[in-house]
Amino acid sequence: MDPQRLRKLCEDAQQAMAEGNPKKIVTTLWGRAPMMARRCVDLFIKGGADDFFSSDFTENELAQKLGHLAPFKTLLAISLDDEFVPDDTYPGLGVRLQAAIPGSELLVIEDADHALSRPAGAGPQFVEAVMSLVNGAFTEGGSSGGDGGDGPSKKVTQSGSESSATVGAEGASTLEQLEGAGKSLASWASSLARSVNLSGNPGVEAETTSGDIEARPSL
Repeated sequence: MDPQRLRKLCEDAQQAMAEGNPKKIVTTLWGRAPMMARRCVDLFIKGGADDFFSSDFTENELAQKLGHLAPFKTLLAISLDDEFVPDDTYPGLGVRLQAAIPGSELLVIEDADHALSRPAGAGPQFVEAVMSLVNGAFTEGGSSGGDGGDGPSKKVTQSGSESSATVGAEGASTLEQLEGAGKSLASWASSLARSVNLSGNPGVEAETTSGDIEARPSL
């Protein structure tokens, strides 16, 4: 979005909020997605409710926003040709985001657009990274359950993704908590893998959608 247009949009949204009209439609994105004043403020104003990764945050501000993710396995994926991100934002912002989340992984997809519809290998590259993250989460669940040696173990096999992990007895309760979320994520990733045609079969088009989260330029 043009910076001047974005500035005017934010001013209109803030005025609507001040007038007690947070549901006022202030713009329509891509000709089909109406945006209310509250959503505009949350997304585009620095410090808004959905503002977690703006390029003009300081390192300390990014750490305050994202540092709580440190205990979890986190994958940051950025498309270097994302049409919704201002020029010269990536890959620098990606590196800063990774630094704000200790232990996180950064996937940089060269020449990829926002929806991973190009280049041809962008979708498969993302899916493989997600599956690696899911498999690693199950594997680490096993390693955290003790010495992983003589006790009983539970093996989980996820159909579709053909991923499996062995979890020590002491980690069984943790596994039960992870299974629901893990199966849902693995199922989603498997579906995405099919949609981006990992097998290389011709005639299958990618089915991806893009959200309205953007890296907000400095105002």
